[in-house]
Amino acid sequence: MSMNISDKIKASGHLKITTIDEKGQIKVVLDQHNTIQDAFLEWLNDKTQSNTAGDKSLNNLFTDYEKSPASGKDGVEIISGSTHYSMKASGTHLGFTLGWSGSGASRKLTSAFTGAAIVLDSTDDIIMGFNHNGSTAFATNFAKPDSLPATISINELSSMIIEWTITFADA
Repeated sequence: MSMNISDKIKASGHLKITTIDEKGQIKVVLDQHNTIQDAFLEWLNDKTQSNTAGDKSLNNLFTDYEKSPASGKDGVEIISGSTHYSMKASGTHLGFTLGWSGSGASRKLTSAFTGAAIVLDSTDDIIMGFNHNGSTAFATNFAKPDSLPATISINELSSMIIEWTITFADA
């Protein structure tokens, strides 16, 4: 019997943002690597040294497109200026199955947003996180894009789909 034990793991992220306009036109506006946030990596490190690990699983996902994200929920938040929106991560949207998919060491969270006109630029943000405070922040940020394109815009009839993949592999 042989065992292969690695003493290092690497966490990596990939973010794909697609917009679908009211005519059904699909446009991929971002497809890039993203940085896993230090707070999440520090939490992973702390939990490997403790037998009282707190549950940080993203299993209480946002269930609606909301201008003010629901308190205690997990998932993806859009920050446009001073306005915070939650992205729906359950059910389906325009043929996309929302929520978690994948297997092994790689998982993808698919979320959707529609119903409001928003314009994102390089000063705005999109964050995957755990336990939103219902106002402006998650208790733990898991990942965010390294950068956003100059402009991502959707109107009230358009949609934005985010497919966020996090993979753990040997370093």
